[in-house]
Amino acid sequence: MTPEPSTTTRQAWQLIEAGAHDDAAELLATDPSEEARTALGYAYTFTGRFDEARAVYRALWKGAQGQPGAHRFLHQLGMVEREAGDHAAALALFEQEQKLIEREGLGALERAVNGYELAVCRHALGQEREAHAALAAAFAEAVTADDPTTLGCLWRAAGDFAQTEDRAEAAQDAYTNARSCFERAEYAAAVQEIDTRLSALGTATPEA
Repeated sequence: MTPEPSTTTRQAWQLIEAGAHDDAAELLATDPSEEARTALGYAYTFTGRFDEARAVYRALWKGAQGQPGAHRFLHQLGMVEREAGDHAAALALFEQEQKLIEREGLGALERAVNGYELAVCRHALGQEREAHAALAAAFAEAVTADDPTTLGCLWRAAGDFAQTEDRAEAAQDAYTNARSCFERAEYAAAVQEIDTRLSALGTATPEA
Protein backbone atom coordinates (compact mmCIF):
# COMPACT_ATOMS: atom_id res chain seq x y z
CA MET A 1 0.00 0.00 0.00
CA THR A 2 1.33 3.45 -0.90
CA PRO A 3 1.94 5.54 2.25
CA GLU A 4 0.12 8.79 2.76
CA PRO A 5 2.29 11.72 1.67
CA SER A 6 3.81 13.90 4.35
CA THR A 7 3.04 17.58 4.67
CA THR A 8 6.37 18.37 3.01
CA THR A 9 5.61 16.10 0.08
CA ARG A 10 2.13 17.56 -0.36
CA GLN A 11 3.65 21.05 -0.40
CA ALA A 12 6.22 19.90 -2.95
CA TRP A 13 3.55 18.50 -5.27
CA GLN A 14 1.68 21.79 -5.02
CA LEU A 15 4.86 23.59 -6.09
CA ILE A 16 5.35 21.10 -8.94
CA GLU A 17 1.78 21.59 -10.16
CA ALA A 18 2.42 25.35 -10.10
CA GLY A 19 5.54 24.86 -12.22
CA ALA A 20 7.98 25.69 -9.39
CA HIS A 21 10.13 22.58 -9.86
CA ASP A 22 13.37 24.03 -8.48
CA ASP A 23 11.62 25.09 -5.27
CA ALA A 24 10.08 21.63 -4.95
CA ALA A 25 13.47 19.96 -5.40
CA GLU A 26 15.02 22.16 -2.72
CA LEU A 27 12.19 21.34 -0.32
CA LEU A 28 12.55 17.59 -0.88
CA ALA A 29 16.31 17.22 -1.10
CA THR A 30 16.88 16.07 2.49
CA ASP A 31 13.75 13.91 2.88
CA PRO A 32 14.66 10.19 2.50
CA SER A 33 11.09 8.86 2.39
CA GLU A 34 9.86 6.98 -0.67
CA GLU A 35 7.08 9.45 -1.44
CA ALA A 36 9.50 12.37 -1.17
CA ARG A 37 12.07 10.68 -3.42
CA THR A 38 9.33 9.99 -5.97
CA ALA A 39 8.40 13.67 -6.06
CA LEU A 40 12.07 14.71 -6.11
CA GLY A 41 12.71 12.62 -9.21
CA TYR A 42 9.76 14.31 -10.88
CA ALA A 43 11.07 17.76 -9.99
CA TYR A 44 14.53 16.84 -11.29
CA THR A 45 13.02 15.57 -14.54
CA PHE A 46 11.22 18.81 -15.30
CA THR A 47 14.26 20.96 -14.59
CA GLY A 48 16.32 18.91 -17.06
CA ARG A 49 18.36 17.18 -14.34
CA PHE A 50 17.90 13.82 -16.04
CA ASP A 51 20.87 11.95 -14.60
CA GLU A 52 19.80 12.85 -11.07
CA ALA A 53 16.23 11.82 -11.85
CA ARG A 54 17.41 8.49 -13.27
CA ALA A 55 19.49 7.82 -10.15
CA VAL A 56 16.51 8.51 -7.87
CA TYR A 57 14.10 6.27 -9.78
CA ARG A 58 16.59 3.45 -10.37
CA ALA A 59 17.19 3.28 -6.62
CA LEU A 60 13.44 3.28 -5.94
CA TRP A 61 12.87 0.59 -8.61
CA LYS A 62 15.64 -1.58 -7.18
CA GLY A 63 14.21 -1.24 -3.68
CA ALA A 64 10.66 -2.05 -4.80
CA GLN A 65 11.35 -5.40 -6.45
CA GLY A 66 8.57 -7.87 -5.70
CA GLN A 67 6.41 -5.26 -3.97
CA PRO A 68 2.95 -4.07 -5.05
CA GLY A 69 3.14 -0.81 -6.97
CA ALA A 70 6.70 -1.34 -8.17
CA HIS A 71 5.54 -0.51 -11.70
CA ARG A 72 5.34 3.15 -10.65
CA PHE A 73 9.10 3.48 -10.72
CA LEU A 74 9.41 1.91 -14.15
CA HIS A 75 6.80 4.44 -15.24
CA GLN A 76 8.81 7.31 -13.79
CA LEU A 77 12.00 6.06 -15.45
CA GLY A 78 10.14 5.98 -18.74
CA MET A 79 8.94 9.52 -18.16
CA VAL A 80 12.53 10.67 -17.59
CA GLU A 81 13.64 9.14 -20.91
CA ARG A 82 10.64 10.65 -22.73
CA GLU A 83 11.43 14.10 -21.38
CA ALA A 84 15.10 13.59 -22.26
CA GLY A 85 14.03 12.90 -25.85
CA ASP A 86 14.91 9.19 -25.99
CA HIS A 87 11.51 7.85 -27.00
CA ALA A 88 12.83 4.40 -27.89
CA ALA A 89 14.26 3.91 -24.39
CA ALA A 90 11.07 5.32 -22.89
CA LEU A 91 8.87 2.98 -24.94
CA ALA A 92 10.87 -0.05 -23.79
CA LEU A 93 10.34 0.95 -20.16
CA PHE A 94 6.61 1.59 -20.63
CA GLU A 95 6.22 -1.77 -22.39
CA GLN A 96 7.96 -3.40 -19.43
CA GLU A 97 5.60 -1.54 -17.11
CA GLN A 98 2.60 -2.71 -19.17
CA LYS A 99 3.61 -6.34 -18.66
CA LEU A 100 3.99 -5.78 -14.92
CA ILE A 101 0.57 -4.08 -14.72
CA GLU A 102 -1.00 -7.03 -16.53
CA ARG A 103 0.79 -9.56 -14.33
CA GLU A 104 -0.36 -7.80 -11.15
CA GLY A 105 -3.92 -7.40 -12.45
CA LEU A 106 -3.99 -3.68 -11.77
CA GLY A 107 -6.93 -1.43 -12.55
CA ALA A 108 -8.22 0.87 -15.25
CA LEU A 109 -6.36 3.96 -14.04
CA GLU A 110 -2.95 2.26 -14.14
CA ARG A 111 -3.69 0.87 -17.60
CA ALA A 112 -4.87 4.28 -18.85
CA VAL A 113 -1.79 6.14 -17.59
CA ASN A 114 0.52 3.52 -19.06
CA GLY A 115 -1.44 3.53 -22.34
CA TYR A 116 -1.07 7.30 -22.62
CA GLU A 117 2.70 6.97 -22.47
CA LEU A 118 2.74 4.09 -24.95
CA ALA A 119 0.71 6.21 -27.37
CA VAL A 120 2.89 9.31 -27.01
CA CYS A 121 6.14 7.40 -27.46
CA ARG A 122 4.89 5.42 -30.45
CA HIS A 123 3.66 8.64 -32.07
CA ALA A 124 7.06 10.26 -31.53
CA LEU A 125 8.71 7.24 -33.15
CA GLY A 126 6.44 7.44 -36.20
CA GLN A 127 4.44 4.33 -35.30
CA GLU A 128 1.17 6.04 -36.17
CA ARG A 129 -1.18 3.05 -36.33
CA GLU A 130 0.10 1.65 -33.04
CA ALA A 131 -0.02 5.10 -31.44
CA HIS A 132 -3.67 5.66 -32.32
CA ALA A 133 -4.59 2.14 -31.16
CA ALA A 134 -2.85 2.71 -27.82
CA LEU A 135 -4.56 6.07 -27.43
CA ALA A 136 -8.01 4.59 -28.08
CA ALA A 137 -7.40 1.78 -25.58
CA ALA A 138 -6.18 4.27 -22.98
CA PHE A 139 -9.27 6.45 -23.49
CA ALA A 140 -11.51 3.45 -22.78
CA GLU A 141 -9.65 2.72 -19.54
CA ALA A 142 -9.63 6.38 -18.49
CA VAL A 143 -13.39 6.67 -18.97
CA THR A 144 -13.82 3.62 -16.74
CA ALA A 145 -11.50 5.14 -14.12
CA ASP A 146 -13.22 8.55 -14.45
CA ASP A 147 -9.95 10.35 -13.71
CA PRO A 148 -10.08 13.90 -15.10
CA THR A 149 -6.31 14.45 -15.12
CA THR A 150 -5.68 11.31 -17.16
CA LEU A 151 -8.54 12.15 -19.50
CA GLY A 152 -7.09 15.63 -19.92
CA CYS A 153 -3.69 14.18 -20.82
CA LEU A 154 -5.29 11.86 -23.36
CA TRP A 155 -7.30 14.65 -24.98
CA ARG A 156 -4.12 16.76 -25.10
CA ALA A 157 -2.31 13.91 -26.85
CA ALA A 158 -5.22 13.54 -29.27
CA GLY A 159 -4.89 17.24 -30.05
CA ASP A 160 -1.15 16.93 -30.57
CA PHE A 161 -1.66 13.97 -32.90
CA ALA A 162 -4.24 15.94 -34.89
CA GLN A 163 -1.88 18.91 -35.11
CA THR A 164 0.88 16.84 -36.66
CA GLU A 165 -1.66 15.43 -39.12
CA ASP A 166 -2.79 18.96 -40.15
CA ARG A 167 -6.30 18.43 -38.74
CA ALA A 168 -6.74 21.80 -37.06
CA GLU A 169 -10.44 21.45 -36.27
CA ALA A 170 -9.93 18.07 -34.62
CA ALA A 171 -7.01 19.51 -32.66
CA GLN A 172 -9.16 22.40 -31.45
CA ASP A 173 -11.92 20.05 -30.29
CA ALA A 174 -9.43 17.79 -28.50
CA TYR A 175 -7.68 20.68 -26.76
CA THR A 176 -11.02 22.14 -25.67
CA ASN A 177 -11.96 18.80 -24.14
CA ALA A 178 -8.55 18.60 -22.47
CA ARG A 179 -9.03 22.04 -20.97
CA SER A 180 -12.40 21.05 -19.51
CA CYS A 181 -10.89 17.94 -17.94
CA PHE A 182 -7.96 19.83 -16.44
CA GLU A 183 -10.34 22.45 -15.07
CA ARG A 184 -12.35 19.66 -13.42
CA ALA A 185 -9.11 18.34 -11.93
CA GLU A 186 -8.20 21.90 -10.76
CA TYR A 187 -4.86 21.52 -12.54
CA ALA A 188 -4.06 25.16 -13.30
CA ALA A 189 -0.67 24.63 -14.96
CA ALA A 190 -2.17 22.14 -17.41
CA VAL A 191 -5.03 24.53 -18.22
CA GLN A 192 -2.44 27.22 -19.05
CA GLU A 193 -0.56 24.76 -21.24
CA ILE A 194 -3.74 24.00 -23.19
CA ASP A 195 -4.49 27.71 -23.53
CA THR A 196 -1.08 28.09 -25.17
CA ARG A 197 -1.92 25.34 -27.64
CA LEU A 198 -5.32 26.88 -28.41
CA SER A 199 -3.70 30.28 -28.93
CA ALA A 200 -1.24 28.75 -31.37
CA LEU A 201 -4.24 27.48 -33.33
CA GLY A 202 -5.69 30.98 -33.35
CA THR A 203 -8.55 29.85 -31.10
CA ALA A 204 -10.00 32.05 -28.38
CA THR A 205 -9.70 30.67 -24.85
CA PRO A 206 -13.12 29.58 -23.56
CA GLU A 207 -14.70 31.81 -20.95
CA ALA A 208 -14.40 30.50 -17.39
